[in-house]
Amino acid sequence: MDNLLINTIIGGAVSGVTGAAGFFIGKRKRAAETGSIEIENLKKIIDIHTQTIQYLEKQVDELRAEITKLFSENIKLRKL
Repeated sequence: MDNLLINTIIGGAVSGVTGAAGFFIGKRKRAAETGSIEIENLKKIIDIHTQTIQYLEKQVDELRAEITKLFSENIKLRKL
């Protein structure tokens, strides 16, 4: 009977240590995966913002050119 109790305690201790080790190793792995996923998402967000900025810069340049053109036409019309 004592042998059965000792084997049960040893089995429980080994299972507990194995479970705890698996938990901590899994926790580190999940944290590393989460970090890399967050970095990928941030890169995507930066790309989207960069594209938006480039589009808006192009629009501003086009509007500036149009303003310059209209300003020149306005000056010519005032002279008439």
